[in-house]
Amino acid sequence: MLYKHGPYSFDLHDSLATLFSSCLLEHQVQPAYGPRIRLTASGKEFLERYATQIASAQAAIQTVAKWFGKKGVSELEKLATALWLRNETTGADDADLAQEMHRIKPHISPVDARQALLDEAALPA
Repeated sequence: MLYKHGPYSFDLHDSLATLFSSCLLEHQVQPAYGPRIRLTASGKEFLERYATQIASAQAAIQTVAKWFGKKGVSELEKLATALWLRNETTGADDADLAQEMHRIKPHISPVDARQALLDEAALPA
């Protein structure tokens, strides 16, 4: 679902809630930046215990973390919205998608929308 700062996944929300309630994740206070999510001691133990089972996903996780890790909220909003638009709109070219992004999020210029679509297309598969 598209929200003010980008798409929102209720499925991801539910998955994170499960990880928090299982005491595998916790919030870490970051003054002036808001909370971050980090592994608890139980979460680290879980990863160690199931290292063999999750090894096949490790490279993909590291690639995604490296690609998104240094991006700010504004850039993430543009990328997430570009991905959402591309998935929700079939048959539209990048020029049409950029105009649509600007229409639904007027604070994103058509030029920035077009760049976000190019960046989104370059995301690791």
